[in-house]
Amino acid sequence: MKKQKMRFISAVLAACMMTSVLPVNALALGGGTPENGVTAQEDTAATTIPFEGKTITEGGNYEIPEGKYAGNITVNLTDTSEPVNIAIKGGITYNGTQQVMFINVKNADEVTITNDGHEVNCKPSDAHFLDVYSGNVTVNGGTYVTDKRNLVMAYAGTTTLNDMTTETSGYAVTSSGSAKVVVNRGTHTHSNTNQDRANFWIFNGGHMTLNDVVATSEEAVILNSDSTVNVNGGDFKTTGTKSCFVNNSANLTIDKGSTTDGTFASEGASCIDNNWGQVRINGGSFTTDAGIAVKNRGGLRLNGGTVEAPNGTAIDISGESGDVQLNGGTIRNSVTGVRVADAGDSEIDLKAVTFENNTDDISLGNDQQINIKKKLCRYGKDPGG
Repeated sequence: MKKQKMRFISAVLAACMMTSVLPVNALALGGGTPENGVTAQEDTAATTIPFEGKTITEGGNYEIPEGKYAGNITVNLTDTSEPVNIAIKGGITYNGTQQVMFINVKNADEVTITNDGHEVNCKPSDAHFLDVYSGNVTVNGGTYVTDKRNLVMAYAGTTTLNDMTTETSGYAVTSSGSAKVVVNRGTHTHSNTNQDRANFWIFNGGHMTLNDVVATSEEAVILNSDSTVNVNGGDFKTTGTKSCFVNNSANLTIDKGSTTDGTFASEGASCIDNNWGQVRINGGSFTTDAGIAVKNRGGLRLNGGTVEAPNGTAIDISGESGDVQLNGGTIRNSVTGVRVADAGDSEIDLKAVTFENNTDDISLGNDQQINIKKKLCRYGKDPGG
């Protein structure tokens, strides 16, 4: 009897020891996130995308190995509540001819594409890297190259691009319709002066926010038509004969960024060419080697920042196209600070603006006038004090 009792106790102790070494996931009841923070989907082994491409119909984890791909990847989920995680694991060349994009998000709620520094080359097929038609799509890192096509095109949903490097003679990123695009940091290079394109194209009601982005173009950096763009800091430069920012019947707001104040330079044209749009400058530094730094034919608010044109006019206001309020900021180092010509009945107000080291601070054409609301500061001093 004693031996049987000892055997029973030994069995109970052995069962307790086995239970203590089981994974936490095996003990959890009722689902939810386990104590180690790893969800069931994150634990799931990734599905490898074949070189022939694949249509993804289920959420889960997917890997794109290094290699040459003849077919594209389409995300078209049956159950859009399932997130899709795609990891690019090596250098990719896309030479497919049947689809104009390498990854096409047609129907999904959440798609995350992670690229740890690899290059995705779409030049052989002159294709897009990514088209977005729905959902929240995030791209983290990587270098993306194509020829004359656009690299990322967003038609709907919200697309977030983090720390990407792009090279193209087409558009790097476009936003249209109901699409919202957020570009965080990264370096974007646009080449070729014969395409009449830019790094970023926003049109037909699209929305784009650029945060601390570095962008260089041989043409314009931003083409904004009938849409909304918010620029927060960054380093933008155009080396050709096109304006850095072209704003056509659209809204453009420029602020300081979280890590950069914002530097906007143009070698052969104006920094901003505003045509019947609304431009608000709250910060940043605008410089041109050409004749005009800010060419305004619309509504303009200068609330901060600095504007200078060593070879011409800092702010040129011509044509009856909208009201202008110069509420703050500094206009400096220019032949002419502010020029007004043929403004018609447009209201032009000067408030707390500082003029520094200009040959002429203000130049008025025939029958032109400016409403001076407050004392102006010239060379950093109050002329009336």
